[in-house]
Amino acid sequence: VTMMKSCYKQVGLLALILVLAAPGRGVTAQDNTLVVEWFDETADTLIANPLYRAIVADTLADGSRVDGRVYKLRQGGFYYITETIDNSGFPLRIEGEPGDPNDPFANPPMLQIDARSDGSSPGKMFNIRGDFSLKNVIVNGKTTLGGLNYEIFDARNDGVRIAFDHVIFEYAQWGIMGVYGKNSDLFITNSHF
Repeated sequence: VTMMKSCYKQVGLLALILVLAAPGRGVTAQDNTLVVEWFDETADTLIANPLYRAIVADTLADGSRVDGRVYKLRQGGFYYITETIDNSGFPLRIEGEPGDPNDPFANPPMLQIDARSDGSSPGKMFNIRGDFSLKNVIVNGKTTLGGLNYEIFDARNDGVRIAFDHVIFEYAQWGIMGVYGKNSDLFITNSHF
């Protein structure tokens, strides 16, 4: 009987260890989504460069990137960009909350280049250097000061996969994107130019 009690304790302890040490315990696809806020309710103001700051700061303690992260943008948000977003060495996936077809004021989030305090602005919105996915957003190619930058999406690495789905592209100086890498795949679905 004593041996049996000891055995049950060991089995119970082993089961607890396996549950606690199991890979992915408590991790769901939802857990790998980072919601990027665009408005500070407390200060009643826009957040400066929220998407750029979220992507740059999204690292683990050792400085490595979080694998498979999805950056979720809020419906109707204005995500102004004052620094070019570069995804060298990691895939970048950005998804906006979709608009509501029954509500004319519930638009998908909008990305737009914003002027810096000195009046300058980045030439590009994105330097695409790894796999890239953009979904459910409006891309306004005109800066907040009315300038039209050339090829705000700039893809130069070889063998990257670039996907745009449910994206509305507005304004550009001749071309809104340039894909210069060899053996890259570009997918544009359900989008409007």
